Amino acid sequence: MASKSIPKSLHKRASSTLARIERSRPHIAPIPDRSILEITGKDAQKFLKGLTSRDVDKSPGWGYSGFLTPTGRVLYDAFIYPTSAPGDVKQTYLIDYPRIDDSVSPDSEIPPLTKHLKRYVLRSKLKIRDVTEEYDTWSILDSPAGAEWNPEKIWKFGSGGAAEITWNMKGEESLARLRTGDGEIGSWDLRGGWGEGSMGKRFLVRKGDRPSSSSDHDMADANAYLLRRMLNGVPEGHQEMIPNTSLPLESCMDVMGSVDFRKGCYVGQELTVRTYHTGNTRKRIMPIRLDPPSGIKSTSVQRWTDIDQIPEAERPKAGDAIAFVPPSSAASKKPKPGVKVLSVHPDYAVGLGLVRMELVERVHGLPAFGMVPDDSGTEERGSLVVGNAKIGDDVTASWRVFAGRGRGWYSPEEELANQ
Repeated sequence: MASKSIPKSLHKRASSTLARIERSRPHIAPIPDRSILEITGKDAQKFLKGLTSRDVDKSPGWGYSGFLTPTGRVLYDAFIYPTSAPGDVKQTYLIDYPRIDDSVSPDSEIPPLTKHLKRYVLRSKLKIRDVTEEYDTWSILDSPAGAEWNPEKIWKFGSGGAAEITWNMKGEESLARLRTGDGEIGSWDLRGGWGEGSMGKRFLVRKGDRPSSSSDHDMADANAYLLRRMLNGVPEGHQEMIPNTSLPLESCMDVMGSVDFRKGCYVGQELTVRTYHTGNTRKRIMPIRLDPPSGIKSTSVQRWTDIDQIPEAERPKAGDAIAFVPPSSAASKKPKPGVKVLSVHPDYAVGLGLVRMELVERVHGLPAFGMVPDDSGTEERGSLVVGNAKIGDDVTASWRVFAGRGRGWYSPEEELANQ
């Protein structure tokens, strides 16, 4: 048993209930707006180890990582795929990362990843090449391949609520179970945990081709992938992990397994490791369900996704503030910052928000994954709301916010490491 206590916010049993609005059959979906870099050379592995938040070769078949600023802020989240055989003198890696919008200039505060990496090349023997025009990124969801396999997941916790995850992917078995086709490069996507309803697998496929899985999987659009991400509480890209601003632990990069607190030095390590040992993570990105004010049609809900589609113009937007409204019995009725909405699905009133966990606990407790909290007694506990909802000409009504745990967060049946 671990010597350090498990943060209350992470210690809830996960629900096995899947979202009703999701597809029940295995399906594949394109992941748009991604860029791909190729790094090749005998120093490629050493070079990436000094720049990424997670060891690039620690778990074969599982390549989620990130690039941080020297001050420990998120710059890019990324998937890193080793494509050379172990022991090869010339090592090659592909980096799948969020594309910067064309409106971002070279002088922007968000440096292109190529420019960021080249600052640290110095005398390293390697080449960096943009191969975005050679690959497309795809998500393979609910595939039966690997359904009978359950890799071991072990948790450790820091004193301030930070989490450290180790997946035992069993090397060659992990790679074999990916079942990549000719010309495909794959990784397990473990950000939302394992099994049915998780994030499945992630493949790089030659530009214009479809994954080999398309023969026995339904084809879905990018919004299906976005929906799965939001329901699982998985942030991705610059809208949700704001460059030079977001912290890796607040962005759940630790819970999603992309931060190694015990590897050698890397850019941004000092603040990240110090927070693990002595800091306190007060905010996290969580899946949010937005309950409309009276006047906007919605079904009666029992689960996060038992909701009608609601016109985009009537929903809260990214950047809208979340506020905590104290209960009527509170001495002070002044709302408190609950932080903000980061993204909202274009079809459903679900999204991701950066939320103060203490306020979520106060309002309804952090419910198990996928479940709508019992909101009886909200008047006594206060509520989380997003203002300025539009109902006709009325822009004063508020949406209620239900924030919950991500699918990949700790549950009691999972193993704890001795610390």
